[in-house]
Amino acid sequence: MSNRLYPIPFSLFVAGALTNAYQLITTTPFQEPCNLIRIVNNSDVAIMLSYDGVTDHDVVMADRTVTINAQLNKRSTCPNTKFARGTKVYIKYILGAGKRGYIRVIGYYQ
Repeated sequence: MSNRLYPIPFSLFVAGALTNAYQLITTTPFQEPCNLIRIVNNSDVAIMLSYDGVTDHDVVMADRTVTINAQLNKRSTCPNTKFARGTKVYIKYILGAGKRGYIRVIGYYQ
């Protein structure tokens, strides 16, 4: 462990390609456990997030960003809380079809 954060590979998804079925947005599963991920939705539709491609886990409204800082959930008995190595992020639209913009996944690990 170190006091440095390293970025995961940047993932970009064209909103016009959104469907009502889950599609993989992260180009590769997380190669390292991530401390923080950010989902940036600058499309004009709300999107549903899934980490298994089946279950609805979270929503990111149109033109909004969600940051999930796993370190804020750590317990004193467990000094590091992270997204597991191998995590994948899937997205689908909720209502309507994506017309403009992009959805991005940004993350950092130690």
